[in-house]
Amino acid sequence: LILVEDGEIVYFVRHRAIKHNGFQLGRQVLVWRKKGSFAAAGFSSHVFFKILLPKYGALIADQEQTEDGRQFWMVATGLAFQQNLNVYFLDRRYSPSQVIQLQDDQELRKYKDAIWGTTQGHRRTFVVLSNKLLTLKSR
Repeated sequence: LILVEDGEIVYFVRHRAIKHNGFQLGRQVLVWRKKGSFAAAGFSSHVFFKILLPKYGALIADQEQTEDGRQFWMVATGLAFQQNLNVYFLDRRYSPSQVIQLQDDQELRKYKDAIWGTTQGHRRTFVVLSNKLLTLKSR
């Protein structure tokens, strides 16, 4: 999806479906937004909540642990709580994986250091936003 403003690309996102433990999720695999573009800021939220979430039913953060990515997901999670969506911490560092439903911003802050960081283990921890309840299948 691309947003063009005055002949210039100000927002771009590539997304794809992934599967984990029996449920399908959507993931933004490449996102670019022109800093300072008001149109791109509003459009990115619209794309995330009004296009991608309905298409996939659940969206998962990617494995890139950037500060911009963390900030995006913190804002998106706050909006998800306001919209009564389901918010989860998916921890794939252990077998079996764990999925912990978060109830509010306070719980998110409790897990934020486990979710975001620069270690190899953080490549296996994710926030998931969903319009349905998620449970992991038992093995």
